[in-house]
Amino acid sequence: NTQNGLKAILLQTHGGEGQWTAASMAEEMKGSVESYKLVVGSNDKMASPDQVLRLAQLLGKQEGSKGETHYRVVENCGHAVPFEAMRLWREDVIKYLA
Repeated sequence: NTQNGLKAILLQTHGGEGQWTAASMAEEMKGSVESYKLVVGSNDKMASPDQVLRLAQLLGKQEGSKGETHYRVVENCGHAVPFEAMRLWREDVIKYLA
């Protein structure tokens, strides 16, 4: 990693505009993603529940064929839900994959 390489990554991914924003990537993926599960912590400061809900809306389908939701907020967690609520996250993923 060089200073110029790191600068290029930051300029391309953290500017709020361009092809690497969540909205741009969701639009690019829309229609090609059959299924997804978005899990966010209620206290997430990197990707707030509102931002993740917006991503789910941009991706399209809000419910799966079995009526399950593709979006879940886990209370009292931050950005690392699999570490902060391990059992709940594991059970949710197993249910989703079943």
